[in-house]
Amino acid sequence: MPAAAGLTPWEAGAAELTSPRRQLNAEFLTMRIRLPHRTFIFTITREGGVFLLLIAVVGFVAFAKGINLIFLVLATMIWFAALSSIVSIASVNGLTVERVLPTHIFAGKAFAVELVLTNHKRVVPAISILVHDTLDGRRLEPRYVIKVPRRSTVSTTYPHVIERRGEFEFGEIVISTSFPLGFFMRGFAVGKPEKVIAYPRIVKLNPNFLAEVLSDIEMQLNKPGMGTEIFGFRRYVHGDDRRLINWKLSARTDGMIVTQFSQDQNLEVTIVFDNAPTGPGAANDERFEEMVTFAASLGSFFVEKGFKVQLVTRAGTVPFGEGNKQLLKMLTHLALIEPVEPSQESEDLYSPKQLGNSIGILIAGTPTTRPLPHYAHTFYPSGRQRLDEQRAVGSARH
Repeated sequence: MPAAAGLTPWEAGAAELTSPRRQLNAEFLTMRIRLPHRTFIFTITREGGVFLLLIAVVGFVAFAKGINLIFLVLATMIWFAALSSIVSIASVNGLTVERVLPTHIFAGKAFAVELVLTNHKRVVPAISILVHDTLDGRRLEPRYVIKVPRRSTVSTTYPHVIERRGEFEFGEIVISTSFPLGFFMRGFAVGKPEKVIAYPRIVKLNPNFLAEVLSDIEMQLNKPGMGTEIFGFRRYVHGDDRRLINWKLSARTDGMIVTQFSQDQNLEVTIVFDNAPTGPGAANDERFEEMVTFAASLGSFFVEKGFKVQLVTRAGTVPFGEGNKQLLKMLTHLALIEPVEPSQESEDLYSPKQLGNSIGILIAGTPTTRPLPHYAHTFYPSGRQRLDEQRAVGSARH
């Protein structure tokens, strides 16, 4: 069946899944029998509840009146109920399920989860199977599989979006069927715990803003230092290293001239993220999440540009590294980060020693009165500004 217009393949599959059959199988009564490896589930559907009520009424009339024809009708109804239960048991027996998760999950971005069903039975196929996955104890939308042939494997995929960053756990997978009559649903739940980390959102930052940041970095690099390339010349002052005196130029002038060298082009950036609380309330929680998103997006930008990047927070440090491996380390750290109250141990977060010889970029929720000349750029996100795909959170320069 072709995908619906404007939908991704798995979104189209979700649209096809919305069927009247799924809406009819409303639960009336559910019983669970827990065993070491799986939990067996027996559910009476709403239709099954009505059918059992009819059996009770017909049985009462049959015994009250003693009419053989009514006894025949009662026996037929009981036979259909027993047949429905036996067939549903035979359908789900011999099934196993595995979950295949994507390698990386980002908050707010749709991802696909694959459920692989295997029918180990030699003769009987599995028909009309519903598969439910669970996330943090919450049952997700079911997937409907029409048939799993004998000794065969069938996979089905469902889309999901985790709206916030953090650590989450996929739990048990429930396999059930109401085939053939829909009166009873038999199945089992298999414990498949898997923890996943949803990385922070990475958004596209404003090109003008990024150009400004790179310009500030270039200005900091374009200063006298102890590199190998000549930066310029100046007159000798007391305390200068005599080995830097350019004797040829000094002989042509009336004083001693010193050679200045430029800084080495050290493409190392330290992102210092002050994850101190920004204040109580939902607005400040949202502001903190914007700061996390901003730090993740900025780290991704520098990694893509070939910089070695280090992340320093009150919760710990991700040492210098480069490439996708380093980006994933930083994203994992930011995915689990929470506001931390400042302490004596973290008072030196703004200290120049955090930077070493790298270029420093500070992200903080509250402006500090301390002079920070060693940072190439500082950012104090404003509550009136919102981070989206069109612009970055505001900046304040020192």
